[in-house]
Amino acid sequence: MNLSDVYAAVRRFFRGGNELLFQAFVAGIAVILAWKIPNLLLGHQNPTFGTFIVITALAPGLSNAFRTSLSAVAGVVVGISIGEAGIFLLAAIPLWLQVFVSVTLAMFIGALLRLCTATVMQAGVSVVIIFAVGPEAGGLERMTDAAIAIAIVLVFSQILGTPDPVVRIKAAAQNMIGLVSSGLNTCAVALETADVGKAQTALQQLSGAHSGFSSLDTSLMTARDAVQWSVRGRMHSDEVIEVAARSDRDVMRIFAAALLFAISAVRALRNAPNEMPPNLREDLARVTGAINLIGTSPDLPDFGERTAVGNADWRRCQDSLEFLADAVAVYIDDA
Repeated sequence: MNLSDVYAAVRRFFRGGNELLFQAFVAGIAVILAWKIPNLLLGHQNPTFGTFIVITALAPGLSNAFRTSLSAVAGVVVGISIGEAGIFLLAAIPLWLQVFVSVTLAMFIGALLRLCTATVMQAGVSVVIIFAVGPEAGGLERMTDAAIAIAIVLVFSQILGTPDPVVRIKAAAQNMIGLVSSGLNTCAVALETADVGKAQTALQQLSGAHSGFSSLDTSLMTARDAVQWSVRGRMHSDEVIEVAARSDRDVMRIFAAALLFAISAVRALRNAPNEMPPNLREDLARVTGAINLIGTSPDLPDFGERTAVGNADWRRCQDSLEFLADAVAVYIDDA
């Protein structure tokens, strides 16, 4: 890994960190509101249920805050009901056994609702809080706190804290392409020095770049959820659907073509290092140059006349590079 690869990795890390920091900041503001509004307007001393709902729904990295908040409220209802019933109906048995029975039953009922994991977690947490603070606050007060919390989550998830789904998809796609570009740059060094070991390193880099698809898949899932569950997503639904489909298709083509090229290069350098086509390095430089400039209207990679070679491994290398150039050209045209 060279210095430029390290710099690119650091940039990707902090770019993702900035978004998470913003989401955490928004969640912190929402938690304060969920605590202060019931406290100031209704005189509730410890509106913990509302704050837990906000934290559960607006935690950084979640794909759908509003849907999560609805699931959390369902968990609160289950937890409060089971917890307060457990205190009165199970008073004859030891406290630890009351908690065990109530938490187990609440989480089981929450799981039966099949909403999301927030329902199960919130049901169990709510029971524990009921036993910790006692039933004196009353179920109505806790449900009021929950209603205020879901209203706050609705405002923040739909309007104030909703990230642009199109920007998120493009950022994740650019991150994936950056990983591919790093591997191709190592390929270029391998071809320049006819170094099989360096070519194998490039192949490992490109194979590892597949991990970038987890970030892209998360962004695609988040964007598609936003179309259904957020005002901003519905306003840009056509663009979101189009960009998501294009990124999913075109980035996969670029990755697959780059991986095929690296595999062919390793085999060709191992079997016939002295029969490399004379213009292969220049053609690869054109493709990687276009990839590195994606997003800034680069020129399409333009190859000169293909040099005929007799070695089958180098012919496959040329074929995969042309396939990669076509994939890059399609991505640039569609962008």
